[in-house]
Amino acid sequence: MKKVVLKFIPALICGVVVVTLIARCEQPDAFVSYLKKNGQAPKSFVLDKLANHKLVIYGETHKRKASWDLLKSVINDPSFSKRTGIVFLEMSSDSQEKMDRFFANESMDREIILDILRSVQSEGWDDRGMYEFVIDLWNLNRRLDEKEKIKVVLADIQRPFGSMKTQEDLLNWLVNAPDRDQQMADIIEASMKSRKDERGGLFIVGMGHAFKARIETDKFKWISAGARLKERFSEQDVFITLTHMPIIVS
Repeated sequence: MKKVVLKFIPALICGVVVVTLIARCEQPDAFVSYLKKNGQAPKSFVLDKLANHKLVIYGETHKRKASWDLLKSVINDPSFSKRTGIVFLEMSSDSQEKMDRFFANESMDREIILDILRSVQSEGWDDRGMYEFVIDLWNLNRRLDEKEKIKVVLADIQRPFGSMKTQEDLLNWLVNAPDRDQQMADIIEASMKSRKDERGGLFIVGMGHAFKARIETDKFKWISAGARLKERFSEQDVFITLTHMPIIVS
């Protein structure tokens, strides 16, 4: 009979956080006991890590409402702005001027955010949770004193889809596009090291870019943004957590 193994590394499960756990379906008591002993409310978990690390990388699964709802609850907690001064997003860096304009406006112009999201992919980006998260950040900044406001930095590579006219234009861009993980790490490192603000940072990115370990074989090499940032800062400075990701094996 096949056995099912579920592995969660750091994960959000049923409203509690676990750090590392391997549970077999025939051992449910061990799973429950671990949660009772080590479980922590997701928002408290994330806020605690923000308070104790220079940079928290939140590896998300795109377009997951529960994940964005958690992140919105985190930034709306009164302690967030005291612990965190900069938020990095997996959005096109060439839209930074637009994002700065959005946050500088005295009245909210949602069309600016929609325009940025249209350029994330060739067919646009319909992640409502990300859109609502940015709106919540704008509302948060309106409530904060100038020195407490949250800076939002877009870290991903440029996406010049609007200027592409032919299939060849797209193929040329795909071939010559820079390494996304390297660019995100470069922008975050430069931003963190140039800031006088002693508060930490939060980097929200797809979990594929968040893994702390390098992947290197004879035929394949991939270094995520998370792995690069851990090496450029330190294990203590950088904390990485991933949303739940069950792995089923036979």
